[in-house]
Amino acid sequence: MARLRLAWRVSLILVAALVALQLVALALFYRERNNATESGLRQPLSDQVAALAELLDAVPPDQQVLVLRAANSADQHVSIVDGRPAWLEAGTTMPLIEAAVRRYLGDDDTYVAVRLVDSPGPPGRGFERISRLIGEQVRVAVGLADGRTLMVETAGELTARVWGLPTGFIAGIAGFVV
Repeated sequence: MARLRLAWRVSLILVAALVALQLVALALFYRERNNATESGLRQPLSDQVAALAELLDAVPPDQQVLVLRAANSADQHVSIVDGRPAWLEAGTTMPLIEAAVRRYLGDDDTYVAVRLVDSPGPPGRGFERISRLIGEQVRVAVGLADGRTLMVETAGELTARVWGLPTGFIAGIAGFVV
């Protein structure tokens, strides 16, 4: 094998240092989230949905509206419906997220459905894969103790919302690999 020249060695050292810096930033990100939520290293969406389901089961029915008001935001819609939602037939299943919600709830028998669905939006203009990642929504349905269903619909940065990884982290690692 040919010996690496000095320039390549320095480049490899710099890339390794930048990857290490990215990993330190990721560790700080998770540590800050843990300090804020005291939830440990949990997936953010799964943790939030499980916490909402537990809270809605614990509060009286007249206070559930207050919980829903607190949980709704511009990129997340939370509601309670009777029965199972019709959208369960469409979209791609996300079994890892479903398993995480069940694990966080501590009950394997709880009804949980998670789907990745296309949301309406502008055409991709040649960047279909990237626009698909930006334009998709995650929909979660969790059965509540009273027989109704908690529905959570999210949009926005899926990597940050679902896995807890900032989008720039993945792009940075991909850039170093290439």
